[in-house]
Amino acid sequence: MNAAKLVLPKVWHILREGGQGNAATIFPNILPFLCKISSSVCSNKQDFYDKFFNNIIITIIIIIIIIIYLLQLGGYPVAVVILHVNKT
Repeated sequence: MNAAKLVLPKVWHILREGGQGNAATIFPNILPFLCKISSSVCSNKQDFYDKFFNNIIITIIIIIIIIIYLLQLGGYPVAVVILHVNKT
């Protein structure tokens, strides 16, 4: 079985989901993961980094949409808490 087919879909899912509530644990380990990933797992580096950053961008867009929605509902304190939690 190809390592890329086993590992990368799970990585993309975690990135798209914003770390699945474990951003403080997952995101500090992203750079070491990128440094250690072998060329056999990602033979096409351009495609790998495109998918990597696209999944992070999806998370950022989702967070922005949630904040805008909460602000429109008058949930300003909740939106501020979300912003604060995502900064740490």
